Amino acid sequence: MALSRRCDGWWAPDDLLDVERGVRTQDDAAIVSLCRMYDLPARPLAEPDGLELIIDRSEAVDVATGMIGDEAFEDTTQLAAAALLRLAAVARLLDAPELLRGSSVEVAAAACSTDTREIRSTLAWIDGAAADRVADTVGHLAERVAVPSVGLLISPTPNGSLLVTRRAGGALRPRRGGLPAAGQLRWYLEPVISAA
Repeated sequence: MALSRRCDGWWAPDDLLDVERGVRTQDDAAIVSLCRMYDLPARPLAEPDGLELIIDRSEAVDVATGMIGDEAFEDTTQLAAAALLRLAAVARLLDAPELLRGSSVEVAAAACSTDTREIRSTLAWIDGAAADRVADTVGHLAERVAVPSVGLLISPTPNGSLLVTRRAGGALRPRRGGLPAAGQLRWYLEPVISAA
């Protein structure tokens, strides 16, 4: 109730309960509002070598319905390919190609219910034949809201949500000036100051 009163009628108590239970998808404006209301601390992105790919297996409406934004995928193969396209775009945005190799391939395989060979094959196809789609996705994702302190949502998959998070002990990118807890991803990518 108290949180609901703090938000000038934006959220009713039942709405907040649905958010906390993960039964309602959120748009960018709602995410910014929730971060302010819950006083989530601001944090810059991690350095590229301090990032890791994980699976969040908690049940949420986007995972249960196979939704990525407004797009629905009934076929798990299509959902997995869309997730890998977004992963490739985030890896490019963050200048973190290691998110497409090593243990990340194993995590993606577990999330997509397939083997690492299939993940590598799909990523190679995305890098070649779908390079234009990756570039378009980079532009789209740079404008989406990010919450670095909890991780960057890549996509729902058949076995949970793929997230890029800061590895324990991973260094944060040096920044000049303040950042909000939630904002467009591009805000967290610029202006990076030299760590020299």
